[in-house]
Amino acid sequence: MAERWQPRRKHTLDLKGYSCPYPQLLTMKKLKELSSGDVLEVVLDSPPSLTTIQGIAKRDGLRQISIEEISPHIWKVTIEKL
Repeated sequence: MAERWQPRRKHTLDLKGYSCPYPQLLTMKKLKELSSGDVLEVVLDSPPSLTTIQGIAKRDGLRQISIEEISPHIWKVTIEKL
């Protein structure tokens, strides 16, 4: 039986109500504070920020675990710092 992946620590940023560029800036700031293996969940309601945060994860070599629409027009992006 395969072991289930577990993050070292999980952090959450609730950025609902923020518009560009604040979700991106706050996400980048928080990611700098994390250790390798930590997971950041970003909850947001800004479609442009959703796209940009995905790009940040790819650009910075982070592992994007999932994007989930948790309610209409609200998404949770889960990123692991490698």
